[in-house]
Amino acid sequence: VLIALSLGYAGYKLFSYKCSICGEKKLGLSTPCTICKEKICNDCQKKLEYTYLCPAQRRRHGETDSEVFCKKCFISEEEEYNKYQLAVERQAEVETWSKNFRGRIPIKAGATEIAIQTDIFLDKDDALKSLKVTAIYLGFNIIYKVNYVPNTASSENYKYTTWRAEGIATTKE
Repeated sequence: VLIALSLGYAGYKLFSYKCSICGEKKLGLSTPCTICKEKICNDCQKKLEYTYLCPAQRRRHGETDSEVFCKKCFISEEEEYNKYQLAVERQAEVETWSKNFRGRIPIKAGATEIAIQTDIFLDKDDALKSLKVTAIYLGFNIIYKVNYVPNTASSENYKYTTWRAEGIATTKE
């Protein structure tokens, strides 16, 4: 916005847009709707956060964990987002077994199995939560061969560990 003001009328033309929902002229960079690609202002957009859904299960946003929709397109996405929110609420119901577990795991005979892998998290518990949310979202209720993959990262002189979790999701007998 400061750049636009310093450039005068040319900056105003370059950094302004008309919101396709409310019709108001706005100054700044617009955010396009994920579906229709129309320019929408902050007041008219609906942002959906998919923080705990594993990357392979996200639909359109690839590397990001959120999507922005205009109010019209949000209606078509609301059911899927509600499914995600329910998975977040029910994630505690998922039972997990470590990759080191050597006992019997109660897997339903002939049940579908899918390997899932999370994004990188600063907290190991968040990585596990992501596995559980994704399992519920996909219709599974157990995860076995759970493994945590640590990675050392740094920011200037500070070193810290990040975590990714992986496992096999399936259905309990």
